[in-house]
Amino acid sequence: MPTISLSNQSSKWLIAELAVVILGILIALQVEEWRSNRAQQQEGIVALQNILDDLDENEDSLRANISTWERNLQATEDLSSLIHSNNQRTARVIAESFRDLMISSRWRTSSPTYTGLINSNRLHVIQSDSIRHSLYDYYEGSLPFMEGYQIATAEVRSSVQESSTSDSYNVVGDFEVENTTVVKLKNGAGKDLNLAIREPLSAFPRNPNFMSYLGRYGSRISGLIVNGTRVVEDIQYLEKQIEDYLNSY
Repeated sequence: MPTISLSNQSSKWLIAELAVVILGILIALQVEEWRSNRAQQQEGIVALQNILDDLDENEDSLRANISTWERNLQATEDLSSLIHSNNQRTARVIAESFRDLMISSRWRTSSPTYTGLINSNRLHVIQSDSIRHSLYDYYEGSLPFMEGYQIATAEVRSSVQESSTSDSYNVVGDFEVENTTVVKLKNGAGKDLNLAIREPLSAFPRNPNFMSYLGRYGSRISGLIVNGTRVVEDIQYLEKQIEDYLNSY
């Protein structure tokens, strides 16, 4: 049986060539891994920049909603004061308080970047563990909590509105209504709003459940303001965290 005999010199050259090939493969793998990590890092940076834009939009929207909720809360306090004091009872004051009480404002958040990362299973491109945890707390904790709180508040608001119909209701058109004073106002969107306030004003509120609903609504609105302010602080902290991370590159 024939055998292949290699000289020592040939063996050395063969080993050297194999070593070069293996080294080349290892270098190529390292370069590819570096490129992949670099691309992933860049993807994470772009994602964080987009998340900053989303957070800015959410913060501006939330601040606007807090201002409206503060107006709602002031209206509940004004109506409560009117009920306990006959001195300030005028159809206009009651109508303006009802108008401010019923202005609806709901914080609708924007989270396209985070949602896209979650749906595509790409959240790992954000390489900072602390930022990922903060994002999770905000998007999976604060936002659902605020959404649920707003829904509960809207339900109480509906009860207040239903219990107030015996004292006030909308009038379409420009005409007088018997046993009422029609007050011409502007609603939250700046459109015409005509509210008919039933006479006599001394009978307000006619529904015995109105005060109970009004108190519950005031408590809910107060909670929205407190929790909304806390979420604004959470957003600012998260923005600072992301900005510091981006500035390190």
